[in-house]
Amino acid sequence: MYSFLWNNFLDGDNSAFSLIYKEFFEKLYAYGLKLGFNEEVCKDAIQDVFYTIFISRKKLNHVENIEFYLFRCLKNRLFDQYNKQVKTDILNHNEVILDSNDIIIEQIIKNEAEMQMKNTVNLLFKKLTRKQRKVIHYKYALNLTYNEIAIIMDISPDAVKKMVRRALDAMRNDDKISREFIIFVLIITTIS
Repeated sequence: MYSFLWNNFLDGDNSAFSLIYKEFFEKLYAYGLKLGFNEEVCKDAIQDVFYTIFISRKKLNHVENIEFYLFRCLKNRLFDQYNKQVKTDILNHNEVILDSNDIIIEQIIKNEAEMQMKNTVNLLFKKLTRKQRKVIHYKYALNLTYNEIAIIMDISPDAVKKMVRRALDAMRNDDKISREFIIFVLIITTIS
């Protein structure tokens, strides 16, 4: 259903855009609140995301999964706003003076670790079906409950639990990747 609406929107159908907005607003709003942002910031960020999508529709042919794309856009927008506010606060208060060499070294280490983790996660996710990837994303990246995932995916909470268990089993059974590293990756994704 969503891909049909999305394609109609890309073809210039504004009513399809309205339906996408109505379909996803509450889900995106709940997700923003779940990330710890207040109500007004969430509403503003959702408006920003949909405004950007509307004015950039000709550049969005690459989007295959509108649901994932919207969640990702909202998360990025919320954290962009947060980072901008934090930077402004730091600049205004002159609270922190950091040694630039330490910052550069920390950034290099962080970038390397993130790249290695992304590669490992991609390898693990390639072993999963599309639905398994989706449910793992909802559970560990978005920190949604089984009931929330069940509502989003229109299946029972027990089916969600079973799908999560099978996805984790598939990832754990990879001989090339240690079990400890998988646990580490899952813990890190729940923190971020």
